[in-house]
Amino acid sequence: MNEIITLIIPVLGLLATATSIVLPVRESRAVRQKKALSYGIISQVPLVSVAEQVRSQLQLTYQGQPVGNVHAVELRVTNTGNVPIPAADFEKP
Repeated sequence: MNEIITLIIPVLGLLATATSIVLPVRESRAVRQKKALSYGIISQVPLVSVAEQVRSQLQLTYQGQPVGNVHAVELRVTNTGNVPIPAADFEKP
């Protein structure tokens, strides 16, 4: 009986030590403050559709530069972090 107890006590001490190290590290990672943004495409719609017969005769430009495949894209941007993101963080580069 004493032999079993002398084997169990060091094992329990080792488990208690490991638990006291692992749990605080895990908790600190869980409560770490982080900023994160995620986005998803809600819709994507072509703005211009040109028939093949007239495509070679038509040029679409934006500020003097030719463009093609113009689409309107609706995005949903979500704060997926655990702290607020102030407007100053993203309004200007």
